[in-house]
Amino acid sequence: ITNINDRRGWTTASAHEPMDLPVLPVRRPLFPSQIASIAIGKARSVALIEHVALTKLKVPAGRLSEAARSSTDALICIVLARDPELDGPESLHSVGTLCRLLEYSRSTSKGVVYTIAVQGLHRIVLTEECPQRLPFLRVVARQLLEPLLEPLRAAALGVSLQSLAQDLLQQLQPPSVQHAASVAASLKSAGSLGAGRNLDSSSLSLLCDALASTVDGEPAEKQAVLECASLSDRADLLIALLKRQLEVVRLSQKIDAQVKGELSRGQRDFYLRRQLKAIQQELGEGEEDKDEVGLLAARL
Repeated sequence: ITNINDRRGWTTASAHEPMDLPVLPVRRPLFPSQIASIAIGKARSVALIEHVALTKLKVPAGRLSEAARSSTDALICIVLARDPELDGPESLHSVGTLCRLLEYSRSTSKGVVYTIAVQGLHRIVLTEECPQRLPFLRVVARQLLEPLLEPLRAAALGVSLQSLAQDLLQQLQPPSVQHAASVAASLKSAGSLGAGRNLDSSSLSLLCDALASTVDGEPAEKQAVLECASLSDRADLLIALLKRQLEVVRLSQKIDAQVKGELSRGQRDFYLRRQLKAIQQELGEGEEDKDEVGLLAARL
């Protein structure tokens, strides 16, 4: 695992001691403040959940109590895997998210043993220390400090992000109700932070994470947002993703409208041909009748 501090400009929180954490590799990155449901099926991941929930917390399947959730034993490091087929630390990205286990339950789905709900807390950077590989992976990680941004720049970026998200929300209704609800929830959480012009660095960071968790994008693109040490660059990455998704939605709606228009014309022509055929059958096949039918068809 490479240390990201020198490479990307992150600063670790020196006030916090390094944490020895169980690691859950995932296929899509998870962001601070995000609550997500994750299917657990691989042997190492199953061993991790059983160790945390049964051995350490000693709680049955279901929703964890407040006391259990607040315990350090409920903390899990969730990191995007470079290669889902590999289990070692070399397969993990350097920056992940410190998460709290909220609940877990047995699953009846094929290939899935547990379904868990987790909540993202902070960005963390993985060090090169790996105290344990089996039965599940453990690493030593440090919490990353969120960067500060000049107030006017933070406010301007906040306005841009909220404006784009509002545009996307309007375009998504009603074709993608679930996605629209996710974007709306992100904006609602941003609303509790105040209007865009009042966003400070901390609030802008929360808004970026809320929107990054819902916007469409490849795992590598979302990981780039998670890893970005510069808050300004992070917001710019997210603005680019939102603009691209907005353009895709608009283009998709334009294509759908064209297809529906062509279908409508085809249906109308088919209906007119059926009418013409019925009229011909009623009037007979004479040339004089055909002329009358032709006049009727032209009028139709």
